[in-house]
Amino acid sequence: MNYLTLGNNAAHLHTHIVLRHWTGDPTRIERPTSDISTHRASPRRRSATRHTSELPMSGPAARGAAYSLSVTDDDSRWLDLVSEMHAAVWEEAPLHEITLGTVDHLSADRKVVHGPWTAEECQSVLLPWHRAGWIELIADVDPLWSLTSAEWRPRALQHGAFLVLAADDATTLLSDQARWVLGTADGHVMLCRTDEGETHEHPEWIAVAEQSRTHG
Repeated sequence: MNYLTLGNNAAHLHTHIVLRHWTGDPTRIERPTSDISTHRASPRRRSATRHTSELPMSGPAARGAAYSLSVTDDDSRWLDLVSEMHAAVWEEAPLHEITLGTVDHLSADRKVVHGPWTAEECQSVLLPWHRAGWIELIADVDPLWSLTSAEWRPRALQHGAFLVLAADDATTLLSDQARWVLGTADGHVMLCRTDEGETHEHPEWIAVAEQSRTHG
């Protein structure tokens, strides 16, 4: 796996540079229109594939009136969750960020709200992907900020400027939402796709999550 060398939140406690912009509201990350595309650059990796659904262009939307669309239907919310978690993996989001909602700004008066998500919702998707060997957890060898110590660090494998957590440590951390705290080493651990994960298309990621959803 070839990791690039740009630490997450490097400029400040901002979320992903360019892709997402801190708004001052800890429950929302705003994403400008230019960030919503089929292929968009990841701040740490190559390209991030974004899967978005078509918005209805009738009623207020067609008339140009301001509106905000939130996903509330159970099935639609679940698919939105999977899409957002998939994007978080490709963007290598830190754990302290993944439960936050995001806002896609389609125009000056139209936006789509995703989430926020419960930790349990995130775990229901991320843990199956981890068990499948499609994602792993990584951390900066030399963080640009002072973080609390991490007991998993001695067992992590160094890969260039990054540490790859041992599989058992990654499972434990993904399973313990209380540790996903901003300003801690655990909270700044990042999601990352594996070489195996890169070989699978988005529908396959949905299918793995769906199996867990169906069979528990």
